[in-house]
Amino acid sequence: MFKNALGFASFSVVVFMGLILGLMYFMSSPPILEKKKIVSTEQNKTGVVKEAYLVQEDGSVLHEYLCAKSSVFKIIKDNNKTQFIENLEGISAVLEDAVNQGGKTVKQIRSFQAQGGVWDYAAQRLRANKAHVSIVESQKSGLKPIFQGHAEALDLQIENGKPKFTIVGFKAKLNKDKP
Repeated sequence: MFKNALGFASFSVVVFMGLILGLMYFMSSPPILEKKKIVSTEQNKTGVVKEAYLVQEDGSVLHEYLCAKSSVFKIIKDNNKTQFIENLEGISAVLEDAVNQGGKTVKQIRSFQAQGGVWDYAAQRLRANKAHVSIVESQKSGLKPIFQGHAEALDLQIENGKPKFTIVGFKAKLNKDKP
């Protein structure tokens, strides 16, 4: 009888230790279905204006000007990541750019109008769809149109103080006076 009691006690201790170790493992492992905690706030604005003055290596200054009829500014916190984005409606923009043509710098003015777009503050990037785009060259005698047309999408990003302008799905009408 003593052997049976000792065997039962040993068995009970082993089972108990197994339960303890299993519970410790379960408590230390990540949750099986971890919910993402998303916190958001927003602000509605009208008559939005954004301006930037970008100083170039040669000391010249480029002026970037964007306005929108309205916008919804959002701050979204998703676990440890925070995003600052702004959904813009009724966008108009004028962007100065310095382009190297045959060894000399020529100022161009790019303008566009778009129904809407999203400005990502962290990336310093605007993405817009269905835009009307025109580019003119700034000359001493005035402005000379280069081309205008419609784009499926455009992307404007400020990288290292320089504007990067990308147009996707562009159908343009070129100025015939431009070589």
